[in-house]
Amino acid sequence: MVEPDTVTTADITALSQLREAVGARFLGYVLACTPDAAEELLSGTRNLSAKQLPVVRRMSATLNLLPADLAPDLKTNAIQYLLVQVEDGRTMAARLRAQVRDDEAVPVTAEPGLEQHMAALAFDAYPAFLYPNEETEWPFSDRPNINVSRIIHQHPQYKQFLSAILSDPKIGKKFVKTSNELGHYTHVYSNVGRGGGQQLAMLPEIIMMNALRRLKIAALDPIAFVEAAVDELKLSRTILGGGQNHGATVAAKVAFTGILLPPGATLDFAGAIIREVSEADRRYAPAALKGKLSGEDAAGNHATVNYDGDVLMEYNFPYSARVSSEPIDMTGGWPNDLYPPSEIDAIILHLRFGLMLAIERESRAQLVPTWRLYQAPLESASSLSWYDPRHGVGIMPVALTADEFTAWSGWCEKLSAPHVSKIDVALSRILRAVAERREPSDLLVDSVIAWENIFGTKEGEPTFRITACLASLLEDTLEKRLALRTKLSAIYTLRSDVVHGNRPLKRTEFATCYEALDIAIRAVKILLSDRSDILQQPDGGRRSAMLLLGG
Repeated sequence: MVEPDTVTTADITALSQLREAVGARFLGYVLACTPDAAEELLSGTRNLSAKQLPVVRRMSATLNLLPADLAPDLKTNAIQYLLVQVEDGRTMAARLRAQVRDDEAVPVTAEPGLEQHMAALAFDAYPAFLYPNEETEWPFSDRPNINVSRIIHQHPQYKQFLSAILSDPKIGKKFVKTSNELGHYTHVYSNVGRGGGQQLAMLPEIIMMNALRRLKIAALDPIAFVEAAVDELKLSRTILGGGQNHGATVAAKVAFTGILLPPGATLDFAGAIIREVSEADRRYAPAALKGKLSGEDAAGNHATVNYDGDVLMEYNFPYSARVSSEPIDMTGGWPNDLYPPSEIDAIILHLRFGLMLAIERESRAQLVPTWRLYQAPLESASSLSWYDPRHGVGIMPVALTADEFTAWSGWCEKLSAPHVSKIDVALSRILRAVAERREPSDLLVDSVIAWENIFGTKEGEPTFRITACLASLLEDTLEKRLALRTKLSAIYTLRSDVVHGNRPLKRTEFATCYEALDIAIRAVKILLSDRSDILQQPDGGRRSAMLLLGG
C-alpha cells in the first residue's frame, strides 16, 4: 500500500472529478477494485495502492489537458470520450486497468474465429456499459450511450466479426440483402410481438446488450461479461440459423401498484414469481409514471405506493422467431404464433382477482398493472408498454399483513385450478367494474355479464334461470332465496332497460348497481371455496342445471 502522505490533494481532487464524470462502477473498473472500494478511496477510508496511484495521476494529467472554463456537461462528455478511445486495439480505460491488474486477459474461447472476435470486442467494450446515464448511475443496460457504439465500431475485431458472420454457412446467407443505409440486413419476427429489419452492423452491440441484461449485477466483471456475450452469440447463431431447439427464453416483467408486500415476501404462482420491485427493476418504468399515492383507511392503516409499481411479476416463456431475408406478409395481420403467450394475461387476471377476494377491508384492495416489458434475444431494447394507474378508479394503497399475504396465496391457488378458466369472462368483467368503471351504468352491465358467464345458457328463460341459480347459491333457506331472486330479477330488468335505451339510470338506483357487483363477487367466492364441483361442469347450462337440480 502507498503511505497516506504520498497521496496528494490533487490526487483526491482528480478522483473526485473522475467519480463525478464516470461513476463509481467505471472508476472501480479502471482501478481494478469494487465500486464500494472506489468510494472508500475517494473518502480517504482506503489508501491507494502502489499500482493505483500512477493510474490516478495519469488520469489527472489527462484532466489537466481540458480547458479550465469548459462547461461541466462538456467536461463530463470529454472525459468519457477520452477514456474509451481505442488505440492499438485497446481502450485507454483498459490500458490503465492493465497497469493495476496485469494478469487479466481476454478469455480463450472454444472457437478461434467468430467467438474469439466477440470475446475481444466484449472485453474492451465492457467499461462503456458502466457509464451512468442521466436518470441513474446503474444500470445502463437498456439505454447505452454513444461510447458503446464508439468502442465497437473503432475496434479492429469489429470488421473481422462481421466478416466471420457473412462467412458462416448457416447465418451468412440470412444477411444477403444490402442497402446503402443499412448495410447487410435480414428480418427477424418474434413472439414478443415485434419484428422488422435486423442490421448486421448492430449485431455485436445487441448481443452484448442482451448479455448484460442476463447477468446478475453482483456478479458483474469483465470476464463474466465476456463469457455471457459469447453465450449470447451462440444463442443468436442458433436462432438466426433457423434452429428450433435453442432453449432461449423471454423474460416477461409486469409491474403493479396499489399494494405493498410484507418484507421479503414472494409468491410462486402458475410458473410466475411475484416479489417486491427492486431499484434495478424500477429503471424500466417510464418517467411519466414517477409519483406516489398515499392513503389511510378507516382503521387508520397508512400506506404509500409508487405509480411505477411496488410489486413485480416475473415469467419466462420459450422464445420463437422467424428469420428471413425477405419481410413476411402482413396482409392478414401479425402472425398468431408470434404473440406472447395468453397465459401471462391469465396469470395477471387471477392474481388481481385473488387479491380482491383475500383482503377484507372497507375499501377493496387492487393490484393495478402499470408497465410490462419483454426481454428477448436479438432485441436491441426491451419491448415496453405501460398504463397510467392514475386513470383507474378507487385505488386505496394497502400494505399487506402477513396474514393477508397468506390469504392471497390461498385464493390464487384456488384460481389456478384448470376449470376456473371457464368463468374468466366473469372474473375479467368484475375486475373492470371495480378498477375501471366510473359510470354506475357500466358497472351494472359488467356485473350482470358476470352473472351470465357463470350460469347463462340458451336453454329456457335465461333471466329466471340465472337469478334462480344465484339465489340458490347465495342463500340457505327457501324464503331468503325467493326474496333474493325477486331482487335479482329487478336488477336484470334494470340492466335491460339501461342497455336498450328504455330509460336513463336514476341516481337513486346507483346503489343497486353496486349491489349487482357485490352479488357477482360473492357468487365467485362461494364457487371457488365451497362449490368448485359446479365450476368443473363444462358450461353455464350444465352449471345451472347441477345447482337447480340439487347436484
